[in-house]
Amino acid sequence: MTEKQEEQLYLWIEQQRDDLLSKEDSEKLERLILEDEEARKVYLDVTTANAMLFEQGLELESPAATTPKTLTYYKFALLAAAAMLAFMFIRTEPKQTFPEAIAVLTKTEDCVWKDSSLPTNSGSPLTAGNLNLVQGLATVKFNSGAELIIEAPAEVEFIDSMNCLVKHGTVMADVPESAHGFTIDTPKAKAIDHGTKFVVSYNKKSEKSLVEVLEGEVEVKANAEDESERFFEGNTAIIEQDKMRKIDSVGEADKFSEARKSEPETIKITTADGLGSDQAIDYSKTTHNKHVHFLTVKNTNSDLRRKFYIKFDVASLETFNIKSVKLRVRAVPSDYGKALLLPPVAKFSVYGLTDESGDGWDENSITWKNAPANTNKGNELQKSKVKLIGEFSFSRSVQDRLITLESADLLEFITADTNGLVTFIIVRESEEYHRDGYVHAFASKEHPVNSPPTLEFEINK
Repeated sequence: MTEKQEEQLYLWIEQQRDDLLSKEDSEKLERLILEDEEARKVYLDVTTANAMLFEQGLELESPAATTPKTLTYYKFALLAAAAMLAFMFIRTEPKQTFPEAIAVLTKTEDCVWKDSSLPTNSGSPLTAGNLNLVQGLATVKFNSGAELIIEAPAEVEFIDSMNCLVKHGTVMADVPESAHGFTIDTPKAKAIDHGTKFVVSYNKKSEKSLVEVLEGEVEVKANAEDESERFFEGNTAIIEQDKMRKIDSVGEADKFSEARKSEPETIKITTADGLGSDQAIDYSKTTHNKHVHFLTVKNTNSDLRRKFYIKFDVASLETFNIKSVKLRVRAVPSDYGKALLLPPVAKFSVYGLTDESGDGWDENSITWKNAPANTNKGNELQKSKVKLIGEFSFSRSVQDRLITLESADLLEFITADTNGLVTFIIVRESEEYHRDGYVHAFASKEHPVNSPPTLEFEINK
């Protein structure tokens, strides 16, 4: 593994930890881990160290920029912190042990994950915990030999090497003789393998369970009933209202599948995707902002005023029914100005550009003078061309934070779009006591460590 690959690996690990890793980068990370033994070792060391810190309610701050010096410091600081915690465990709790892996995530196919307690990269060892898959297919191989294919949307809890719980969605189990007795539970039923291949589905809305035997024999039991029943190849059992029965028509099974497919899934679009762009503008400059990694904001009576523009390419969403949307931006340290010259709380506003003729702005040529809807009156915008989408605030002492904005106005603004592009303008409403006050910064799509501005959509299929 080269030095450049190691830098990129640390970047991807931190983005994965914050659930901000793009689909493309997730696939690149998966290939790197599978193909490079050294990368695989680093990945396991760092994710294990992060997990140990997380268990203690701690989190090591990511470096603001990836240079050999900061990466070396971060790497050793992370592993040293984890080593210290491990030493503390040994001294204070001699019997403390970490959970053993019960399975391996062997394959991922176009996967998008959400709120999973387990690692989600191909090749990752899995302990007891949850996987929540919102898009794609994932294959898990248990230590017992049983293989499970998970189809999104699905949430599965892994109990041990012989048992798992399908909280929602569909899985297919292929069970060899070594795992005879492998069990898949749902909240309403239990399916016990007797040397076979079978499918288990659970719809959390209707509270129905379905077990379809593809090969061999499966023992099925409704939790509310005392007796179980054996099902064979070609048999399908459905459990509803705490009663189990055999399905005779394919149509009924199809209805079950259609109900499951109506569940929402998540799609993420960043300023780095398609025709997306991001750039800050500076009142004192005739060219675009020079800080490539940062999107800066500042509110002062001097000529140092700043605000930033972000644009998303949402044309691919035209065929989807959007249920909700979140806008995420990451505040990062800028090292410019003094925070103590700000009010105790820094307040920000997010505006949507309603004048779609301005969506064609170019990040390489946008300036304070030509930026759409901008004015020379302080931080004001042309009210006839923008709409207030939302507001957020945080203490002046905060420099690193993930900001999430979700509102009805945000959803309405995006669904009203007609040209496949949406532009947002972020300004700081809080003025400062002196022109040397702190310059707030947010990660751009070029930031070496943190993820770019992101729109996260929950859609109904």
